[in-house]
Amino acid sequence: MSENGDDTGGTGTSERPFATIQRAMNRLNEVAGLNVTSEAISSSTPWELHVKGCPTPPSSIPGLVLIDVTSTIDHLKIIGDGSGAKIDANRKGRIISVQAGASVSMQNIELTKGWANNGGGVYIASNGSFTMESGSITSCEATGNASGNGSGGGICSDGNLTIQGGTISGNSASGTNCTGGGVEATRGSVNITGGSITGNSARKDGNNIHITASASITALPAGNDAFYDDSRPSPYGYADAVCYVSGHNFLRYNVPSGTQDHIGYGLNSFTSNATVYLGRSTESANLTWKSATNIAQSCQHNLTIRPTKDGTKATIQYLVNSTTSYYLIKFNKSGKTLTLTNLTLSGNSKKCGIVNITNGSLIASSCTFKEGMTANGGGIKL
Repeated sequence: MSENGDDTGGTGTSERPFATIQRAMNRLNEVAGLNVTSEAISSSTPWELHVKGCPTPPSSIPGLVLIDVTSTIDHLKIIGDGSGAKIDANRKGRIISVQAGASVSMQNIELTKGWANNGGGVYIASNGSFTMESGSITSCEATGNASGNGSGGGICSDGNLTIQGGTISGNSASGTNCTGGGVEATRGSVNITGGSITGNSARKDGNNIHITASASITALPAGNDAFYDDSRPSPYGYADAVCYVSGHNFLRYNVPSGTQDHIGYGLNSFTSNATVYLGRSTESANLTWKSATNIAQSCQHNLTIRPTKDGTKATIQYLVNSTTSYYLIKFNKSGKTLTLTNLTLSGNSKKCGIVNITNGSLIASSCTFKEGMTANGGGIKL
């Protein structure tokens, strides 16, 4: 395909390219439906969809999916030829759907302005596979359904997701309860070894990436890795990166929102020992996170709250200016331990208690407890 192609006189070759994605996909489905032997199309010899420049963006998309890859097509590689290669869905539907039994990879191409309830850029069905080798996914949106539930502005995966390189940025999960502005993995496998996922936004957890407990991890950077660094304040105060898969449980916050930071949100979804990281991996300043009370109350596992960078400090302060009988942090799980490291915890001029351990144990290392309400035990109540 080419921005200078011709849907009427074109044949889909490099000499006579089509002008639109729809025409190219119609032709690919025609050819893929013929008696092509299984040996002819494979992961090492896939169908190739070459894109030069930006083919004409659609005014409408039948079925609301621009590139629908079924098991009939089997293996497809989307390749940008030269600089500026782009597929623009014009906010008329999703860019790519990878159906069960199909495999898609992308290389040196930008996917932009996709729009859907889930997976505005790419949706991967169960038993489907998608590999991002290079290129970018930008300005895509997951709007959510009528109840505001949806996920994955850039990518939503129920299948097998591999990210080796490229950039996922400027995407959003905008519905009221939407998660995973950049990437959402709800099931299947996650294999992330490179690339960049920054500058995305979600109304709830996971501005950049959100991985639920039902997924499995093949490879994933640790929660304090520089991979998750982002310089933009969280738009709604939720974590930038979230993983609930057992053995990989973490929340990562990079920059305070300036209003309310939902430090305790989602802790009940942890499936194993977990860590909440505050700040970027390079952050040396003592940033202040403003939180409501009872952080950690719902956590059922060992929990650590600490700055992302070793040897630095972070502050969590009660955000409300009226008094309450609650505590900034409350832990209530018998046989489990809350570990606080290098934190300043403030009750905001004695508006609340600081730490209440109802059940379980507390380990506090290099922490300062200040301005706690005396009636609530001041600093620590055991």
